[in-house]
Amino acid sequence: MTPHQFPSNAGGVAFGNSSQVLNAAVLPLHIAALLLLAGNAEITGEARSTSGAQIRGWISFALVLACLGGMV
Repeated sequence: MTPHQFPSNAGGVAFGNSSQVLNAAVLPLHIAALLLLAGNAEITGEARSTSGAQIRGWISFALVLACLGGMV
């Protein structure tokens, strides 16, 4: 098997689809945690994210939630 070939089941669907769905479901939790940590000056000090970056981050969070809602 070459590095670019992936094993599949009898239906032709590649292994790992269920883990992709799980990853998509928990992605908003990771994004929210990162946004909250990056915006906390006590944790990040001078490396705190700017308000513009925070706004773009929360917009991205909303878009991910909307996409996740479309999966359901």
